[in-house]
Amino acid sequence: SKLSPADRQLAEAQGTCPVLDGSRLGSMGAPVKLVLDGKPVFVCCGGCTDKATAEPTKTAAKAAELKASTPAAGKPP
Repeated sequence: SKLSPADRQLAEAQGTCPVLDGSRLGSMGAPVKLVLDGKPVFVCCGGCTDKATAEPTKTAAKAAELKASTPAAGKPP
């Protein structure tokens, strides 16, 4: 509820943290939004930001992979 509607939709599409495998976004409070390689990427908590920004290309690619594998909200799988 602390994210804008647009960011909420992006976070739901991503589903999990690209740094901490299996950590659902929102399970540790509001996800943290970063812009890596020009793309919005969400991490589960502030503790993941350093790791995410240390390898921005890798993190952005992992987030894109997560978005591609997560069924879109409101659509049947």
